[in-house]
Amino acid sequence: MTIMAGFGVKSEIYSFGVVLLEILTGMKMYDYDRPVGKHNLVKRATPLLAHEVNLEMILDPQLQDNNHPPKGAFILAELVSKCLQPT
Repeated sequence: MTIMAGFGVKSEIYSFGVVLLEILTGMKMYDYDRPVGKHNLVKRATPLLAHEVNLEMILDPQLQDNNHPPKGAFILAELVSKCLQPT
């Protein structure tokens, strides 16, 4: 029973991270209109979350201030990154 509970919590945290990533980027989790190899938002965006400079590449333009992501967006990106970790 504890194994299922642990898996459920990890799954919920990951799902929460996906929802936050969709909000942060303004993109859908899977979008087959994107080029091949870029359909999956998590695979494409996760490496870009670690550095504030790279965040501009995926950040929803409506969240940018003068073409620079606000500090809060990077803090959210760090949270998203932690939620999407496999462990």
